[in-house]
Amino acid sequence: MIINNVKDFVKFLGDEEISIRHQLDSCIKMAAKICGCQKSRKAAKVNECNNMYIDFIKANGDALVDVFRQRTDDTDIRFYHDTHHLIKVLKLR
Repeated sequence: MIINNVKDFVKFLGDEEISIRHQLDSCIKMAAKICGCQKSRKAAKVNECNNMYIDFIKANGDALVDVFRQRTDDTDIRFYHDTHHLIKVLKLR
């Protein structure tokens, strides 16, 4: 399985009760509400969301293998940032 970005990760978690899900979902929604005319403010918020996602995966990904295993039959999950930058690969099987 490939998770390309923070939005994919939130979608993958679905209704899973992981605290970061609520934080990331809220961050993404707040970034979406910022007017495109405020590019630097919007970019800063998107960057904040991405950094939360990256830091969480690096720090907690290994501890959540059992949770992730229940959400996919794939043998591994590849977490990316902006589709191109690999964060981590977790072996599930």
